[in-house]
Amino acid sequence: MTGVRTESPTLPQTLARRANTHLGVRLAAAALLVAVAYIHFADQGFLAFAKDPAYLQVCYVIVEVLALLGAVGVLAHPARGTWLLALGCAAGPLVAFVLTRTIGLPNATDDIGNWGEPLAVASLVVEGLLLLIALAELNRLARTPV
Repeated sequence: MTGVRTESPTLPQTLARRANTHLGVRLAAAALLVAVAYIHFADQGFLAFAKDPAYLQVCYVIVEVLALLGAVGVLAHPARGTWLLALGCAAGPLVAFVLTRTIGLPNATDDIGNWGEPLAVASLVVEGLLLLIALAELNRLARTPV
């Protein structure tokens, strides 16, 4: 051998390279996560917490809190775990939306067939875009060499 030796990157260098998400993507994801929280907050009657049955109210609050944490996370530390959180904040409500509009949920069948509600359509658009961004970032991170 010729003696050319390449050094392995340090852990901080590796983490920085893997989390190197474009600022525009991070800002878009953060804005979409805030929009997810706002849409669910508005749909529950803001501070009225008027979702019924009670388990749906709990789910709404969980989505709102996690979406806001995710917004901070994608801006501060856009790593795999943060993008998985963003993916969950998009996919969870999307699945729940389809279920409530098709077969309904226990004690919650009043939205079956209600596909055209404006807030629901906004929710679909926001969560769909967030889902695409999160999947793209997770794919990019999976393909980034360590």
